[in-house]
Amino acid sequence: MTAQLIRQLREQRMRWIELPEGKRVRIIRPTEVEMVRTLLKGGMLSVDVEEVKRFVVDWDGFTEATLLGAGVGGPDPVPFTPELWAEVIGDRTEWVRTVAEAILDLVVAHKAAAVDDAKN
Repeated sequence: MTAQLIRQLREQRMRWIELPEGKRVRIIRPTEVEMVRTLLKGGMLSVDVEEVKRFVVDWDGFTEATLLGAGVGGPDPVPFTPELWAEVIGDRTEWVRTVAEAILDLVVAHKAAAVDDAKN
């Protein structure tokens, strides 16, 4: 039962983010404790490549050709691993920016919802 509740709590914090060429990644919103520990920098919320590595938990549409190039890789889907994701985004700054903005948007929406809940 505990594992199921944890899974449901995590699912509530997850969203799919679209990337170019029919690819997408699934991010998980940092918990409030993680926000304070990792995103609060100099009094401002900030998401950089380390958070993009950490808070992406799945992907869809990634093949060997995506990762290695059409001339080298085949059409077979490649399973997500955090280590592979970290390596891939090293050369995809546009993906880093897209995912960082999405993580920040989730954090801001969560904080706004908490303020609204407190008012009610």
